[in-house]
Amino acid sequence: MIQGKRSGGPQTSEGKLASSQNSLKTGVYSRKVTLINESDDEFNQLLAQFMSDFAPQDIAESVLVRDLAIIIWKRLRLEGLEQSSLVRQLSRPIKSAEYSQQGIKINPDAEWAIDTLGDLTEDMVEYYQQVLEEAEPWWASYRGDQDILSMKVNYPSLFQEILNQAQVFGIEMSADPTPEEMCSWTHDYGEYEQFVLCSVCDLIKKCRGVIWADTHSVQLKSVTTQAKESRLLDIMQSPMKPRVTEDLNRSLYKTLSELRRHQQWRRKMSIVDVTPSESKAA
Repeated sequence: MIQGKRSGGPQTSEGKLASSQNSLKTGVYSRKVTLINESDDEFNQLLAQFMSDFAPQDIAESVLVRDLAIIIWKRLRLEGLEQSSLVRQLSRPIKSAEYSQQGIKINPDAEWAIDTLGDLTEDMVEYYQQVLEEAEPWWASYRGDQDILSMKVNYPSLFQEILNQAQVFGIEMSADPTPEEMCSWTHDYGEYEQFVLCSVCDLIKKCRGVIWADTHSVQLKSVTTQAKESRLLDIMQSPMKPRVTEDLNRSLYKTLSELRRHQQWRRKMSIVDVTPSESKAA
């Protein structure tokens, strides 16, 4: 039976390049010293400090000292990756399921406000409350364009917020748009084609969400703290971190031992025997 030819790995230049990057996710097991986002100068400064501290006396010691510098460089890299991962995990918005686990049913309109709960000020909440107090009755009594024409006089806060929304969405408008002009604004999103109607509908949901989030802020902040503590515990218990750290530590101790053994051997070889030789018998 003819044996299948054993693969010799990627044959094309593209394949070899891709294969060479396989171990670069954390860079711990890579043969490259600095990764694309790292500074060669910083590594060289670290290496120079190691050379100064250990003062290698021959090529073998120089290689071992350089290996020590590389190991420490990878440990510093790992610490940086851990810090970045930790910040990302703790910065992610808390999901509705995480609140549900703590007995809080999230108002769908409040999800965006919850994500920025720390940014809500008392003035902002009062403003949204004022807009809501105008938007809800306007929406309930809306009959047609004539209600848009009277908005500026009867619902000034709502009128101003509509202008703010129009600027956000890039609606072309005059410096001081009239109600008649506002009636002509259209858009390509939402439930209603007319921009004013869709904006009022969205504003009501947004204002209700802000007020709900503010009302439940104490509970929400408590759950946020618990959720982030749980994420932190999961990160600390990750099996990958101890394994990589232990591999680096073993490499460090092994290289240090090899360096000490070589230094002892070199000192032993440099000892000169100065004991006088005995005179030969006559």
